[in-house]
Amino acid sequence: EGFIFSGDSETQLTWMDAIFNKHSFTPRWSCAVEITALWYNALKTYNHFLQKYNLGEAAFTDSITNIETNFKKYFYNHNNYLNDLVNPGEWDDTSIRPNQLYAISLPFPLLNKEEAKGVIKVVKEELLTPFGLRTLDTKHPDYQGYYGGGQFERDAAYHQGTSWPFLLGEYFAGYIYTYGNNETTKQYIHEQLTELKHHFYHDSCIFGLSEIFDGDDAVHGKGCIQQAWSVSQLIRILLQLED
Repeated sequence: EGFIFSGDSETQLTWMDAIFNKHSFTPRWSCAVEITALWYNALKTYNHFLQKYNLGEAAFTDSITNIETNFKKYFYNHNNYLNDLVNPGEWDDTSIRPNQLYAISLPFPLLNKEEAKGVIKVVKEELLTPFGLRTLDTKHPDYQGYYGGGQFERDAAYHQGTSWPFLLGEYFAGYIYTYGNNETTKQYIHEQLTELKHHFYHDSCIFGLSEIFDGDDAVHGKGCIQQAWSVSQLIRILLQLED
């Protein structure tokens, strides 16, 4: 199919890698949606620079074609969003997570704009909070809306509902791809950033963004009080809006 397959049911993989006493809370093994999108973009980017600087013929064309042929067949489900994981021919994980956004937020999207609307819709309805995106939808039996307690309790919630500001970068980039970089989009994004802007200037570490927030009823930031990727992702989006 052209996808990257890795791990097993006991390994913690991708950025959702919390593990405690050998217990993996999100064993995202097989073919992960964002790894597939990143792999595809790596190949396409390589070819982009080959062409731009006349460095030779296109490479990895079979792999690129395989991904383009099979991605929607295996990942795009009948509810018009993307499976989080697939084990081709064996099983699908239909959990609603933010990882699917990478298929529409990167320079080489794997969905057309009409298909991307389904991804934006489900993320907006199930994952979007004033401070970031939940890592799992609230209806899932493993959802944890509060981040706190001992290490086990914190790790159990870290990628199972906890909200992350850095994911807004992928959400807004996907939104811009889907609906265009226009005044309506700009107004929507700035409205969505209202509470996070207040947090930046008045809460936790002043002039900074926290690493995470509770999935439910977030008030104050948690985790690292001054998280570089939370800030850098929003800088990226704000600069993109100015283009």
